[in-house]
Amino acid sequence: MKKMELLAPAGNMESLKAAVYNGANAVYLGVKEFNARNNIDGFSLDNLSQAVDFAHLYNVKVYLALNILFKDSELQSALDVVVKSNNIGVDAFIVQDLGLAYLIKKYYPSVELHASTQIAVHNLEGVRVLERLGFTRVVLARETSIVEIERISKNSNTEIEFFVQGALCVSFSGNCYMCSHLVNKSGNRGVCQQFCRLPYIFESENVKKSGFLLSAKDICMLDNLNTLSNLGVVSLKIEGRARRPFYVAQACKIYREMLDKNKYSSRDYNLLQLAFNREYTPAYFNGNGGIISQIQGNNGLEIGVVTKVNNGRKFNEIFIKSNYNLKGKCGLKFVYNNQEIASIGAHDIQKMGAIYRITTTSKIKVGSKVHIIQDDALEEDVLKVVKKLPIVVDLVANENEPIVLCAKFSGIEVCAKGEVCKKAKTITMSSEQVLKQLKRSEVFEVKNLNCKLNDCYVLNSTINKLRNDAYNKLQQAILEQHKKATLNRVELAKLEDVLSNENLHHEFNFKIIDNLKNLTIAENIIFDYNMFKVDDIKKLDKYCKQHNINGYIDLPNFATGKDIELIKQALSDTQLSVVANNLYALEFDCKIIGGQFLNIYNSFTLKILNDLHNMQAVFVEELSDADINALHSNVPILKREKVYMTLLHCPFKQNVGCDCVDCKYCDNATFTINSGKRFKIKRKKTVGCVFTLKD
Repeated sequence: MKKMELLAPAGNMESLKAAVYNGANAVYLGVKEFNARNNIDGFSLDNLSQAVDFAHLYNVKVYLALNILFKDSELQSALDVVVKSNNIGVDAFIVQDLGLAYLIKKYYPSVELHASTQIAVHNLEGVRVLERLGFTRVVLARETSIVEIERISKNSNTEIEFFVQGALCVSFSGNCYMCSHLVNKSGNRGVCQQFCRLPYIFESENVKKSGFLLSAKDICMLDNLNTLSNLGVVSLKIEGRARRPFYVAQACKIYREMLDKNKYSSRDYNLLQLAFNREYTPAYFNGNGGIISQIQGNNGLEIGVVTKVNNGRKFNEIFIKSNYNLKGKCGLKFVYNNQEIASIGAHDIQKMGAIYRITTTSKIKVGSKVHIIQDDALEEDVLKVVKKLPIVVDLVANENEPIVLCAKFSGIEVCAKGEVCKKAKTITMSSEQVLKQLKRSEVFEVKNLNCKLNDCYVLNSTINKLRNDAYNKLQQAILEQHKKATLNRVELAKLEDVLSNENLHHEFNFKIIDNLKNLTIAENIIFDYNMFKVDDIKKLDKYCKQHNINGYIDLPNFATGKDIELIKQALSDTQLSVVANNLYALEFDCKIIGGQFLNIYNSFTLKILNDLHNMQAVFVEELSDADINALHSNVPILKREKVYMTLLHCPFKQNVGCDCVDCKYCDNATFTINSGKRFKIKRKKTVGCVFTLKD
């Protein structure tokens, strides 16, 4: 297996240490209000330096996630964060907002940019656009398949980062607007409310089904690391900045072992499940498989079954048959007929042979499967792991000369001098006593001590001072290797001066049709097809030419190489243009309307997209009328019907039980949330299918 970076989440300092101690090569973290995990404590610019220095001591890189969308009024603050964080020592920035990326590359071209998965790039064409924008690495959308990763790797020099562990969004990366439209809290702004984790009702013709129908499983790619290595992936990303340090430690430890030894045990896999899982899936990697979990929340590890229940007036006795070593405090979940019926904290655990007895006020059924979701004893052991840097220490004391302590690590040597030594009148300090004092460090571990006291009198306090002086010097010397060139703050000019002297919102008259029966006379026709057919494209082109109309094909926000090939084939020899709903479409050689899924939030994003490909107009999805009026643009800015989610798994295969050969798509199918809000399920089929939830 080729060497790959193990990239771990760090939601706080404890999680960062857990990642470093258990084998991460890099960590990613965020600062408050400027990242997609705005609901956790995270880090601030005040304590970021401590985090960066700690990671760099262990030669672990730090990537700062600025992976949200910014309004014009916020870009100065975001750019200031880049400057301050870079000067602290952050190694790279994970960015979603193309306007911010434009400003970073304009004013600070040396800064390393990684394209967030929220940009939703998933094919070669999208990667090529990111290359032109100055990104050196792309975090591919979780929906990217083996075929597309290989296509990107063989035809691009951009580094590929890929999620291998953690939560899987049911909606296509960066294209979920459910929270934004329902409660004005955008996932693209770091305040996702996870409406996907709520119960839904699915209805289609004679089928009605209820449950957690949009709650996705977790990704686990342990069995695919060799394949990812062969495909050219350079960084394996673990999701979970909002999860506990135990999860971070356990995930890093097990993936580290797999990378180093090219194998893992069934026990390792069980421990990974116990860390946290909603059931595991390789997601879309090997095809569009089942990604929906039957059980909400942490599924933990299945460890046994309830064999007997004695119900009392207040407390119930539960008897569990299990080979798991239950002890101390545990969190248990009980599942009956694939539905969770109770989750409890078990304290009074009594072992009776292969049977455990616990008491609870919860009602539990005989035959329930038992899952352990928290094992405090195990967590305590895992979080005890501390990694120290191995050093060689030379200590020399000669009469009438200053005592000298030199510490060496990885080619770096520092020395500290102490007081002038005197001959000892009685017994001198032993090497063992010296070593005991030198061991008092949270960072360094003495692997080899060369101690020459030469019968000199030395105090413990002298050794302690030498140790502190030398170890501090060594830390600074190590950190000096990670020092970066200092950036100076740039005061952004007024947007009117940078972009235009006034708002220039022109009119753009258009008509959207979803089938050719609705062809009409309009200045601009946008064909939002349900089923892509080459004959329909040619027919539309003929109609537009006859009536001197501008015709546009509304392209899907997700497209494989086969989809793109078919679209290009159909558009050849036509005068039709496209609505670009993903960056890949900017590679098309025709007129373009910027689609709503490009997530335009600020004037600089408009500028960079227009620089890449002149836009006839742009659609926006989440911006209010006031936000739109604040944009500086010389192209029309438009809005269309709301889209709540984009689904790449097939809800009909999931809920009706069909396949592509026996497709049961129904145009009036719906999902209904428990509040009563109903969403229509609409399909856009090119070669593959994309589903959207709309009003």
